[in-house]
Amino acid sequence: MSDNTNIMEKEIAKAKTLEARQFLTFQLGSEEMGINILFVKEIIAFTSLTRIPLVPEYILGVLNVRGKVVPVIDLNARFFKKKSEVTLQSCIIIVEVKDQEGIENDIGMIVDSVEDVIQIDSKNMESTPGFGTRIKPEYVEGIGKIEERFIILLNIMNTMDVDELSRFEQRSVSKRDYMERIKRSATDKTESEKQVAAVEA
Repeated sequence: MSDNTNIMEKEIAKAKTLEARQFLTFQLGSEEMGINILFVKEIIAFTSLTRIPLVPEYILGVLNVRGKVVPVIDLNARFFKKKSEVTLQSCIIIVEVKDQEGIENDIGMIVDSVEDVIQIDSKNMESTPGFGTRIKPEYVEGIGKIEERFIILLNIMNTMDVDELSRFEQRSVSKRDYMERIKRSATDKTESEKQVAAVEA
């Protein structure tokens, strides 16, 4: 992990102790966006993912984070219908959200780069505009204004809604069963790769 990422995580931990609204900002294409840091668990450098069959294009796969399987989505694909171009600045932000059953889920999202932790006062926030952004209004909490910057503040609960992300599969399995299926698939693939490596060694 880079020194910049370590510094950013220290800033996040510090900001979480403050009462004011703090946002982690990041770049997605030409747009600067932000999410409430209370949802941010950690930031990691982009790494290879385990691909999962029969999922929407914006779900890139899963990541093993200290033994925990974390689904990862591509925000560019989710918002703008185009895949992210992975660069040295690409990061995966791990957020923690609850589903309708109150169960906490870790979900990763790929962004082009992580920028800063900032404070935005309520007087510098405007409600979701009915026009002017390419993102569906339900994904946007509001627009933050910092000097000449306009930052799209995401509604992370809607953007990372576990129930919505797995709805396409709800016809045949429950959401919890679907998440377990993803985890089993990733585990099986990892074990298979280990066996192949042992044979080739």
